[in-house]
Amino acid sequence: MKSEPHAGEVHKDGPRKKYFGFSKNVFFAGLVSFFMDVSYPQVPLFLANVLGVNKSMIGLIKGIAESTASLLKVFSG
Repeated sequence: MKSEPHAGEVHKDGPRKKYFGFSKNVFFAGLVSFFMDVSYPQVPLFLANVLGVNKSMIGLIKGIAESTASLLKVFSG
């Protein structure tokens, strides 16, 4: 039974693709995290200006999102 090569070893199809010195998975996880961090503050602006949602409703949505995130952190550790 063959196992996957360890870090630094050559894959059977040749060396693995690196992006700025990072493996493909690490690079794209960082890219997704970056875009989430950039877009998060723009969501209330989109809701208010484009969709016309009331500001108190935006506060309620944000409160529910923060509460859910906090509760999941409690249960997940």
